[in-house]
Amino acid sequence: MTNIKVEVMGEQCARLIIEDVLPLTRLSRSSINLLIRGSRFPAPVKVARPSRWVADNVRQHMADAEAAR
Repeated sequence: MTNIKVEVMGEQCARLIIEDVLPLTRLSRSSINLLIRGSRFPAPVKVARPSRWVADNVRQHMADAEAAR
């Protein structure tokens, strides 16, 4: 796994930018956007520019996707 920098806010809730989500999921930006539109991927949280994903939500999505295989 790559060495990913995360922003920690509030209750130790790590936020990932898209550049961190892409290598984690091995998906393209367009694939992630399509999955978000279809409610099959966690939506980002607009904190500032750029949008950020809650790391636990991304990890849970990956675990669920792996279990479905």
